[in-house]
Amino acid sequence: MQRTIRKPVHVKGTGLHTGCAVSLNLKPAPVGTGIVFRRTDLQGFEIEARRKWVSRVVLATTLMKQGVMLSTVEDLLSAVYALGLDNHFIEIDSLVVPILDGSSMPFVELIYDAGIQEQTEDSN
Repeated sequence: MQRTIRKPVHVKGTGLHTGCAVSLNLKPAPVGTGIVFRRTDLQGFEIEARRKWVSRVVLATTLMKQGVMLSTVEDLLSAVYALGLDNHFIEIDSLVVPILDGSSMPFVELIYDAGIQEQTEDSN
């Protein structure tokens, strides 16, 4: 059995290292998708949340794939993994995840508000 977010949710915030406004959408994904970031500012370029794409962990965890970066993913991924989500699309319009309050709690609350959906192989 796998799990995804029940319905899409949206949050806006500020990028810690850029100071820029960031828009983030969390969306359900089919069984077997995994956790996938989509950079909407770069035509939906996808970066899977996998160890092989971790490029840096000084002051923030940064993913990089084919030269495309995504930084400060640790609070959001902590919430996603703590809640046991297996499949999830994360659409973001910046190179940095919004800092919100500096913890994973706002992301946990956002996911709880959306709900969690159990998935089976035939729920695609």
